[in-house]
Amino acid sequence: MYNQEKNQVIIQEILKWKENRLLSEEHCDFLLALYTKSGEIDIPMQGTIHKKNALWSLWKSIHLIMILFILVSVISLDYYGYLPWFATLGILSVGH
Repeated sequence: MYNQEKNQVIIQEILKWKENRLLSEEHCDFLLALYTKSGEIDIPMQGTIHKKNALWSLWKSIHLIMILFILVSVISLDYYGYLPWFATLGILSVGH
């Protein structure tokens, strides 16, 4: 039982290496054939890895958009909060 769990972890790592191109595809295929005993052991669904990556990418994008929105809001409030003061200063300086 322990060897099967160990093999599954190793297979998961090899799939990550293959997906992220840390090793060449030929090497990854060779290692997968070695650890799956030429197909006797099922390879976990690769779609779940892509699904997790897609969700993580979406999550990061949403956070980036929120941070940019907050930053633009703070800058806008800061700028427009002092706008009447600048306008008053401009009007007073034109009068002299």
